Amino acid sequence: MLPLVESTPPVWQEPVRGGYPDPRIHALSGREQVDVFVRGAAPAPPLSRLLGCLPTAVIDKRCTFTMPVTGWLLGSRGVVPGGLVATLADGAFGLAIQTQVGPATRYATAELSMTFLRPVTTESRLLSAIGTAIHVGRSLALAAVTIADDQKRLIAHGTSRCSVFPPAAADPGPYPDEPRSRASATAESPDPYLRDPEGTVLPAAIWAARSGLEIMRSLISGDLPAPPIHRLTGMAPTVAEPGHCTFALPATEWLNSPAARLQGGVTAWLAESAMRGAVETVAPAGTGVAAVDMKVNFLRPIASDGGTLIAHGTVVHRGRTLVIATAEVLDSKGRVAAVATGSSMLVARGSRSGDSDSTAVGR
Repeated sequence: MLPLVESTPPVWQEPVRGGYPDPRIHALSGREQVDVFVRGAAPAPPLSRLLGCLPTAVIDKRCTFTMPVTGWLLGSRGVVPGGLVATLADGAFGLAIQTQVGPATRYATAELSMTFLRPVTTESRLLSAIGTAIHVGRSLALAAVTIADDQKRLIAHGTSRCSVFPPAAADPGPYPDEPRSRASATAESPDPYLRDPEGTVLPAAIWAARSGLEIMRSLISGDLPAPPIHRLTGMAPTVAEPGHCTFALPATEWLNSPAARLQGGVTAWLAESAMRGAVETVAPAGTGVAAVDMKVNFLRPIASDGGTLIAHGTVVHRGRTLVIATAEVLDSKGRVAAVATGSSMLVARGSRSGDSDSTAVGR
């Protein structure tokens, strides 16, 4: 177990850190904008200040994003959620596509698909996602990503389809040598991902003695403590019934990308959490749960308006080892923002998904 002292308030309720590039950056080509981000010549957005994920290299149509694997990223099973891996992938997808567009050209993720190949624990100290632009046309773009850890082990593979919009008519003017930003004042404390994690990873004995449904309900009631990732972001399960699970996430500015709105990968992570929560509700005691794949279709962007995002997960098929679930993500106004499907395995040979003999990502 990893019991740690909890601060008041939790991280997600702290004043937001980070900023956004000067709007005049749009006068540059997409590749020049990516160069600005990789050099650190624009302020790191809030999501980067929260998780530590940053672009680190760009070569031709490829862009590399890295993210440290800290204790903050762990779920109740002691494994990094697959949805957080998708969040890292989404950054690499986006900047790879951006290298191929012209000035003042916007794009938005329309579809994201991931296959998970091995679990991620703090044994992996750093994840690297290499995004490659496959095709960038006038209205459609395709990209692929591979994710590996610092030990060169392949973690996941994915693809993304983006909508490309016509260039904006307005000329934002030349990009300044010293860009202005909406960055927070210098903070005395380290950024969240650099601090000691708070929250609790449940011991294997609890997973061996209780069904997934019992554990989900105990997390909701507070009889079991929240894991670190929930303390960091405010995400939490709110409803658990056999075959169904609902998760909520505060739409705080901490989750924003450089575009000043919630990063699409965060939406994917919320959807994956609801799907895998639903799978947990049908998992017997002593059974691990391991994510195999997920696909998300994005229907609308989500603003960081401080409201609450809701994801409803439902099991649609349960076999002996394979469980398929769906999820629907609603924005703070109750509008459907994304729909998702995913597959998970019930791993009977271990009480925790993410054990060394598991072949997929656990929750």
